[in-house]
Amino acid sequence: MPGHHGGGGGGGGGGGHEGMDHGGGAMECSMSMVWNYATDGMCVVFPSWHVKGKQSFVLTLVALFLLAAVLENLRFRIRKFDVQLISTHRLTNNVMASLTGGGANSHRRKASVQHVLGQSAGKTSGIGTATLGDRRGSRLYDAFVPSLLISRRGQIHRVILYVLTLTLSMFLMLVFMTYNAWLIAAVLLGAGAGHYLFNRDMGHGGLDNDKSWCH
Repeated sequence: MPGHHGGGGGGGGGGGHEGMDHGGGAMECSMSMVWNYATDGMCVVFPSWHVKGKQSFVLTLVALFLLAAVLENLRFRIRKFDVQLISTHRLTNNVMASLTGGGANSHRRKASVQHVLGQSAGKTSGIGTATLGDRRGSRLYDAFVPSLLISRRGQIHRVILYVLTLTLSMFLMLVFMTYNAWLIAAVLLGAGAGHYLFNRDMGHGGLDNDKSWCH
């Protein structure tokens, strides 16, 4: 049920209006379940983000634009990090394969090369390589959870980026549920600008480029 009330006036509204605070006459958050063009009185997801006046409305549009662009940047960072992981993993496999069948000192050379590769990857991007401890688990655990091919540190980094992306995407989805044309337009324009600036890798590396905001 729409509870939106027109912008301007003083505290002389009817006593039964839901949009007025019975205590001091301050406006509460207006809600609309239909498409609307309101520029005042609405709350953006949280009651504390209450749009009051033209300046507040413009700042809200700018903030939503930037948040949508930041979301695209986070997605770019996830893709970039995964490409680095894939490159490091392939490099390690190629080097280790080239050392197979190298005689008595083969195992020692393999361990030395893997150590150097892990240090190099860790210094450049914080990736590292999976150790034997990262790969081990109980039989029941291994039956349901895939082997960890990178270091725990690298996997935790991926998880943090994923959670940040998911949180921001859910927040912007809730903005869409205000049904406010101006707020939705700000999000779409910000996403478009972010996509233009950051989505230039053409999805190389065989990565998952799902753009869905609803998981």
